[in-house]
Amino acid sequence: MLKLSTVPNFEQTASLSQFEKSFATSSDAESASVAFPTTTTDSVFGSSFPTITQTADQNQMLSSIKSLSQQETQRFSYPFLSLGYSQIPSMGFL
Repeated sequence: MLKLSTVPNFEQTASLSQFEKSFATSSDAESASVAFPTTTTDSVFGSSFPTITQTADQNQMLSSIKSLSQQETQRFSYPFLSLGYSQIPSMGFL
C-alpha cells in the first residue's frame, strides 16, 4: 500500500523590535580683534585706524528618534512516502 502524509511540518516565527534615540549639541564661539598702533604723528587726525573687533557665536542641536519593528514567519513541509501498511511514514516494513 502506498500512502502520502505531510509530516514533518516546520514553522518558525521571529520578531525584532528596536528603539533608538540620539542627541547631539555643538557650540562654536570665535572672537577676533585687530588694533593698529595709535600715534599722534601718523596721520592728520591724530591716530591711525580704529580697532576692529569681530565676534561669532554658533550653536547647533540635533535630536533623532528611530523605531523599527520587524516580523518574519517561515513555514515548510514536505510529503513523506509510506510503503506497506505501516502507520510510520517511510517505514513500510514494520
